[in-house]
Amino acid sequence: MLARTRCHIHEIRSEMNPGFGGIHPEPIAKYLNALVASMQSCHADVGLATDGDADRIGAMDCLGNFVDPHHIFALALRYLVGKRGWTGTVVKSVSTTMMVDRLAARYNLPLKETPVGFNHIADYMLQGRYSSAEKSQEGFPSGDTSPRVMAS
Repeated sequence: MLARTRCHIHEIRSEMNPGFGGIHPEPIAKYLNALVASMQSCHADVGLATDGDADRIGAMDCLGNFVDPHHIFALALRYLVGKRGWTGTVVKSVSTTMMVDRLAARYNLPLKETPVGFNHIADYMLQGRYSSAEKSQEGFPSGDTSPRVMAS
């Protein structure tokens, strides 16, 4: 997706490797040393990391600070609603940060909360047209005429 933008992309560990190259695949700060090193050598502004099946995400900023999935979703929600003008229902699971609740209240958007699990979020997805939703983190709608913003 970013390759279609003006961003300069530098991939690391992008090859298929069922053993994950001997490293732990979870995208949390203590496993992202190679990402930080690559960011420093490339003078990158941001680094994104996913696990093996890309259902979990973590990020590093240009100062080497870890950005967890809850903050990533809150930032994305703020951007999509505040800058892109998206409206609709925000759907989140009980395990998602309260930042989402506060943002929904700030933007006067309805908020639905589900138990943890993709199947619960999927029920809401089937009521509208969505382009993606990750099973345990967050998903974003396609931006149709009445978009819904989701998190799980």
